[in-house]
Amino acid sequence: MPSKILLLSTGGTIAGLAPNSGTSSIYTPAELSADSLLATLPLSDYELSVKEIAQIDSVDMDFGIWSKLTKAIEEAKDVEGIVITHGTDSMEESVFFLSVVLKPKVPIVLVGAMRPSNAIGSDGGKNLCNALSLATQAKSGVYVLNNDFVFDYSVRKSHTHNLNAFTSPAPMGYVLDGKYFANYEPSAKPHLPMPQSLPKVECVYTYAGIEDFALSEGVQGVVLIGSGAGSIPSKLLGKLNELESSGIPIVIATRVAEGRVVAERFIPSFSLTPPKARILLALCIANGLNKEEMKRMFEVWG
Repeated sequence: MPSKILLLSTGGTIAGLAPNSGTSSIYTPAELSADSLLATLPLSDYELSVKEIAQIDSVDMDFGIWSKLTKAIEEAKDVEGIVITHGTDSMEESVFFLSVVLKPKVPIVLVGAMRPSNAIGSDGGKNLCNALSLATQAKSGVYVLNNDFVFDYSVRKSHTHNLNAFTSPAPMGYVLDGKYFANYEPSAKPHLPMPQSLPKVECVYTYAGIEDFALSEGVQGVVLIGSGAGSIPSKLLGKLNELESSGIPIVIATRVAEGRVVAERFIPSFSLTPPKARILLALCIANGLNKEEMKRMFEVWG
């Protein structure tokens, strides 16, 4: 009997078109509908329902679209899995956001492509087939599928053009010829309720010689992107202390690709990337957590 799958589309490179088949780095994303993406795929094993959530380049992903995705997922009835087509640029942020706010009852798989749909060697069709397979076989949770590999919220985009563009400390498994081989299963973590809106949280990138930084009006939280294991330039400490004293929580992240933040001051991001730290801090603020509660959430998710 065909598996019932809900497909939510948001655009991205997987739905993109290049000016010619020999070009894969210059293209227009979000040109094709979800039905067009599915038209040439072998789908006899699935009973698909399709809903377009957005048609964007994922660099424009925002809380409004996350809200629509969350609502569509929570309202889904009688499905065995959910697949979300998504651009790769912000996929690591979307999988993290959805992982924190959702308690899924079925597998939710985010999938995209590194090459537009009409380019020679386009990876979109294969990725989407693998995502559909994963959505019928994995345990309930939120996943990313790329280039046969399966990841959880710890995934990050690590290459600008290669098909094997995503990495994590340990891939959850891989899909081969429609079968999912799991290395480990999703672990239970505390969630935060979906808020009505997200407060403004800004990231400040540090560098050699930095003396000050500016924040836009209405900022309610700051992620400082330090060096090394979260080192903070001494000239910024006074301002950071003032901001924290005024009620603005400060999270210390790192610009280094691997390793954990061990900063003693403020709230360490542990192994969360700055964009993910920004999301978690915003969710913590929106849900009224105090500093100690925030630290606990960062320790668990980081």
